[in-house]
Amino acid sequence: MRPGGRLVWIAPAPEGFRPPRNDVETLRPNVKRDRVHLERMLALLDAGAVRPPTIVRYKLANAGEAHRVSESRHLQGKLVFAVR
Repeated sequence: MRPGGRLVWIAPAPEGFRPPRNDVETLRPNVKRDRVHLERMLALLDAGAVRPPTIVRYKLANAGEAHRVSESRHLQGKLVFAVR
């Protein structure tokens, strides 16, 4: 994150969380889950104004590898297990 950046949480931040640097602003918008807001999110995606997170899929048999990736703190996006 560049100096003066913004860290935005959709879900509640972990208890006692503090930004790692003093120059980072932390925001938690009031995200609603109604049709109007979901349609606005789709419009922003279609316009290229926001990007969805990258999803990395692992077979459940490879949970150990996925855990190592998660622990490395270098994963950007979401880590998902394919159960079936």
